[in-house]
Amino acid sequence: MASKKDPDFFQLFFEHGIDVEGRAIWCGSTNEDSDGAEHGVNHAMAQKVVKGLYILERLAPQGDKPIKVIINTPGGDEYDGYAMIDAIKSCKNHVTTIALGKAFSMGAYLLQAGDERVIAPNCTLMFHAGTGNGVDGHPEIMRRWINFECDVLKPRLDKILLDRIREKKPEIKDRKFHEMNDFDAIMTAEQAVEWGLADRILEDGELFL
Repeated sequence: MASKKDPDFFQLFFEHGIDVEGRAIWCGSTNEDSDGAEHGVNHAMAQKVVKGLYILERLAPQGDKPIKVIINTPGGDEYDGYAMIDAIKSCKNHVTTIALGKAFSMGAYLLQAGDERVIAPNCTLMFHAGTGNGVDGHPEIMRRWINFECDVLKPRLDKILLDRIREKKPEIKDRKFHEMNDFDAIMTAEQAVEWGLADRILEDGELFL
């Protein structure tokens, strides 16, 4: 079994998207299916990120070593997204979320979970009303899930973005936000900072420090 002094120990984690020495976790999409579908936020990603945060937190239990979560995803499952959001927020160590490439849909919400939110100059952020998880079966069961997602889950997600936006733009009304959120609201890095959905733009040479 590899020890912490063995380079293979760190390589083992790195192959799973966790850089133990650099204290970073890659929260990106996996390979496309044969039909061209890109795997974004799903159970596998959530398990990797939650386990990675647990490992890095165990290695610095006093909360004195920051962690980076690097996001590049088209979005995906809300429940798995919440698993990662709750895990990030529970960390004692300072967590910086960094968006590269794309932070679409649930990816935009993941970005908000960090103590500091950084977006790359050429990254695109997008949020929207989203879609349901496609429950089928007994009509009453379907109705209950639809009601839960519409009445509980969606307002929670809306609040994540709206609270951040109002830190920068307190004048924004619910109606204005919902008009933006009904369809794809697409933002450049500069617009994301302007709207309070990122704290700053990633500087050249900063990512791999």
